[in-house]
Parts: sequence; structure tokens; C-alpha cells
Amino acid sequence: MHESIVALAIEALERRKEAIQAEIDALKGASSKRPKWSAAARKAQRQRMRAYWATKKGTAKHSKASKPSRPTARKKPGSQSAAARKAISVRMKAYWAKRKAGRGKSSQ
Repeated sequence: MHESIVALAIEALERRKEAIQAEIDALKGASSKRPKWSAAARKAQRQRMRAYWATKKGTAKHSKASKPSRPTARKKPGSQSAAARKAISVRMKAYWAKRKAGRGKSSQ
């Protein structure tokens, strides 16, 4: 009889221990962790989200292979010929003269 009382007490304590551990896990946020996804599941979700955002923006995204290539790439700034520098200088002098003339009229 003693053994059955001890066994029942142990079972009751085990249930309390499990309940307390579940409460601790809930407070720590252990139960809110997302399950790990397989690579195929992540890829499928990525494709669904890309399609969703493409339709939401109104333009579908194309894969890199189907993008049209640029016919002319923008030239990086670098050394210029004397003629090119002179042309820029003339354009900028005209721009600033026009801007200075416009500013003088508006301030009076």
C-alpha cells in the first residue's frame, strides 16, 4: 500500500513538473518558434511571394535570362579631351549667366 501511495505522489509531481515546464517554455517563447522548412518548401514560398509582390506592384519581375540587354551602357566619367572640357565649360557659363540674370530680376 505504501508503494502505491508513493507511485501516485510521484505521478502527481511529474504532472505538475510538466505543467510548470510548459509554462516556462511559453514565457520564454520556445513554443512560438517556427518549424524548420525544407529547401523545397522555402523555394516554393519564395516563388509565391515574388509572384504576389509582382502583381501588387503591377509589373512582373523577369528572370535574369529574359531581361533585355541594354543597347548602350552609360559611360563612366574619366579623362576627357580638351574639346569636351571646353564644351562643358561653355555650357556651364551660359547656364550660370542665365541663372544669375533670373535671380537678379526676382529679388528686385
